[in-house]
Amino acid sequence: MKGRGLVLAAFAAATMLAGGLPALGQDSSGIRKVGSLYDNYWAAAWGVAIAGDYAYVAAAESGLRVVDVSDPAQPREVGFYDSPGWAGRVAISGNHAYVADGDSGLQVVDVSDPAQPVETGFYNSPGFACGVAVAGNYAYVADGGSGMRVVDVSDPARPAETGYSPVSAFCISVAGNYVYVTDGGAGLRIVNVSDPARPVETGCYETPHYAIGVAVAGNYAYVTSEYTACRGRDDAEEDQFLTVVDVSDPTRPVGIGSYFLSARGQTTVAGVAVAGNYAYVADGFFGLRVVNISDPAHPHEVGYYDMPQDALGVAIGPNGLIYVTDGTLGIYDCSEALSAPSSDFILHPSSFSLSSFPNPFNSQAVTRYELRGASSVSLRLYDLDGRRVQTLFEGWQEAGEHSINWDGVALPSGKYLIRLRSQGAEGVNELVKLK
Repeated sequence: MKGRGLVLAAFAAATMLAGGLPALGQDSSGIRKVGSLYDNYWAAAWGVAIAGDYAYVAAAESGLRVVDVSDPAQPREVGFYDSPGWAGRVAISGNHAYVADGDSGLQVVDVSDPAQPVETGFYNSPGFACGVAVAGNYAYVADGGSGMRVVDVSDPARPAETGYSPVSAFCISVAGNYVYVTDGGAGLRIVNVSDPARPVETGCYETPHYAIGVAVAGNYAYVTSEYTACRGRDDAEEDQFLTVVDVSDPTRPVGIGSYFLSARGQTTVAGVAVAGNYAYVADGFFGLRVVNISDPAHPHEVGYYDMPQDALGVAIGPNGLIYVTDGTLGIYDCSEALSAPSSDFILHPSSFSLSSFPNPFNSQAVTRYELRGASSVSLRLYDLDGRRVQTLFEGWQEAGEHSINWDGVALPSGKYLIRLRSQGAEGVNELVKLK
């Protein structure tokens, strides 16, 4: 396999084994399971897309699976396409499914008859196709270390590359004339595709964590990421985050808020989907998480559902139901989480909230956080080289919301990280100091 393909394949293998790990149990808040479909071969299914009465699941080595969800309580598989590679993501446009198929590139599948999906064309990308988004006559393929490829699909039988950007690309989202790709340690990359033959990178936001998934809505990009302690060691463990990036000026994206999802996860946070004031995150070992983003600078969780296996893909159906791949295709009703007062919500046992504002700041800033239990707290400010700049708080605090006002007037301009440690968990929030 090529480049990132090795990483994805390794993760897939780890995920297949995860079925033998003890689950957290069916704990939930504000979310109800409506129905599910179990398939032995879906343990590493990453991608899911919804169109009409059908869910399309990119099921790794098991190809593309088509599921009738017209009755959400009783979903049933009606067709499949045995792709030649490793189906990681899928996008639907019209009567065609576009499958990011690993070493086999982009597969174009006619799904006009969902019971008999048929390949109509393919594009053999040079790398490992692990993400895809479609807009108009173009498919945008996240091809790992081989960049972001622009493919003309106006004739689905003869997809042809028209241009590419050399940015490494793992997950991908498109909005207007811009494509947003996650590039691991390089963060979020923004590429102008107004001329599909000459895509040009216009902006980059270096997330303080390893960027994985991305969704774009309005002026904001929502990036799932992990912070790995002891990366490269066999016992490395990850903390997972949702970061909100203001992309109203694509040449100068700015991180304005983040939510600490989980500490020391056993697998990777994966997909994210956004609708209205809510982001839905497939948080690996910790299941489905629902985050209120009505104030992008201060995202906060309003619901969660722990699953027996790792939540990897997430999509929003036209009926408002949420579809998650986790070794099954699960269908969830989150309406209670969306309507309940925030004051009634009890934080997921794996998380705490952390945000700082204003961001960027000039002299004074405020850091807010919420603890799920009384504990010893360490709140420190670091530069990007890992040097401690200030200790903002050290001591014991009770459960609940806390805020620290601090003075950064003497700091040089640049990026900083605020690190909160509590109860063995760690959260990181990035700030930008302007003179």
